[in-house]
Amino acid sequence: MAYRLDSVPFPPLHDPVRQLIYAERGASIDFVMVDGEVALRDGRFTRVDEPRRLAETQAEIDRLAVQLAASESSVAPVRTAMDALYRRTLQAEIPADTYPTRSPVHRGRRRTAQIRSIR
Repeated sequence: MAYRLDSVPFPPLHDPVRQLIYAERGASIDFVMVDGEVALRDGRFTRVDEPRRLAETQAEIDRLAVQLAASESSVAPVRTAMDALYRRTLQAEIPADTYPTRSPVHRGRRRTAQIRSIR
């Protein structure tokens, strides 16, 4: 594996090992050989047709867009109910030092009464 030392993680080159470990995220890889065969040259895969794979990925995303839109609309009633519930929870005043064991919601009958009042 060969890295481009003129890429962002390396200059100025003070401690190459440290810079490789802590700063490089893969974008500087320029050349890779696997079992004697070049797998990456000039930052491009040699054994994979990238444009074709990207086109296939885009076609699949386009195909799934219809299903995604349908699933979004099918959960709309649930989302509306969850949003309303969330807004109600934001209105509840809870002191910063309140723990569930000291909360009135968790004390005997008051808990049942509060649950009934929420419904």
